[in-house]
This record gives sequence, C-alpha cells and structure tokens, in this order.
Amino acid sequence: RPWDQKLMNSGVYVYAPKYAAQGGLERVLADEKIIDVIEGIDATVAIHESPGGKVRFFTVNGKTDGGTGEDMATQVLVGHAPMLLHTAPRDVLVIGLGTGITLKGLPDHADCRIDCVEISPEVVEAAEYFSDANGQALKDP
Repeated sequence: RPWDQKLMNSGVYVYAPKYAAQGGLERVLADEKIIDVIEGIDATVAIHESPGGKVRFFTVNGKTDGGTGEDMATQVLVGHAPMLLHTAPRDVLVIGLGTGITLKGLPDHADCRIDCVEISPEVVEAAEYFSDANGQALKDP
C-alpha cells in the first residue's frame, strides 16, 4: 500500500498543537488536497490546495514555506522593503526561490540585474505551480 501523502507531508512535528486545537490531524487533513509531491535527495516538496482551490501553498519536509494565503504579505514585503531602502540598486540577489512571489515586484523598482539562488531543485519545480501568483517569474531570464 502506498504512503499516505497527506500524513507524510503534514508537518505534524511542527504543527501538532495547531492540529490538536482544530480537532485533530484527521479532521484537518480530511479537506486538504495535495496536487503534487516532488521528492529529492534532501527534500520532499508537496504542493497543497485548500478546499475550493482558493489558497495554494507548498511544504518542504512537512513545513510550510510559502503560498498564496497568509504568507503573501511576507513574500511581497521581503522583496520590496530592501528596494525601497536603497537609493539606486544595480544588483539584487534573492536567496531562496520559494514560490517565486518575492521576485515578481522587484523589476518595478529599478532597472537592475536580479539573480535568485535556490539550493533545492524540487523547490524550483514547485514554483511553477505558483506561476499565476509570481508573474511567470521563472520565465524571465
């Protein structure tokens, strides 16, 4: 019998108190949908979708690392804040691709070179599932 992907990617080691407060792990996972699981040598990345498809997020080894829900403000601000504080940025380095949403607004601030480094090929693959939210960031050379 195959592994239960919802359980394996639930991050129970991080979110146990949250699950307990919401009526238990089975109740929380009942409505969750996993779109894809990408396994690599150092990470398992799962793309999750809320009921109705309104929110999409991804986990790395069970821990949520980005998405189109509560994390949106942080992902956008972490890109915009440094650009607003620098008078004339020429070279920008984003460490960690995640959903790619941080990259989306950077070209709006200046005509500069933007590089992004990501250690996990699985995260790069997962970012494609957020292309609507990240403005097709992976298509921009």
